[in-house]
Amino acid sequence: MCICGHGSTCRRASSRGSSSAQQPRPRQSFVSRGRVRLHEAVSYLIRERQDLDLEACAAILAQVHVDQRYPVRWPDDPRAWLTYADAAAAWVAVRDGQVMGHVCVARNHPMPPELTLERLFVSPDAAGSGVGGALVDHASRWAAERGLRLTLDVAENCARAIALYGRLGWRLTGRTPIDWGDDAAQFLLHFDAPPAS
Repeated sequence: MCICGHGSTCRRASSRGSSSAQQPRPRQSFVSRGRVRLHEAVSYLIRERQDLDLEACAAILAQVHVDQRYPVRWPDDPRAWLTYADAAAAWVAVRDGQVMGHVCVARNHPMPPELTLERLFVSPDAAGSGVGGALVDHASRWAAERGLRLTLDVAENCARAIALYGRLGWRLTGRTPIDWGDDAAQFLLHFDAPPAS
């Protein structure tokens, strides 16, 4: 059974247009394999994050910070920043034994049936491969299986993440001025996950 509880029925498929008339590209699909979800076309899997993954996650986060200014302020201790105190669950996407992305969900104390999507980032080497969307989808399914609502907050400078959330059907619910965005961001945007399907 996979982590999100769908067992052998856990599938998500989409197709991309073929650039060659001779051989169509394989459909992208997510298939459960034990406790992971395998993305067949790109050959990566999503599994629970382990302590041994933290060093690789911190290294990718450093690349993302330089490339996209996420997080806006570099944490004093990236490993501690990744091990979010209120995290309910955390996952990594792995390809050929290498961590390619990370996400977690955290408990939102004022609203017990609500979780927040946190610490989503993808290696620049995996940009455009669908890893980010797969991580968001995995976290969303995990929350939906438990009857929990998922929200997220994102600084306005995170254009790639904001575009991803829009493509995935997340709904912008508001924005709040921030004083910690330095020269990168003035507002924090708030999103609600699309209804579970």
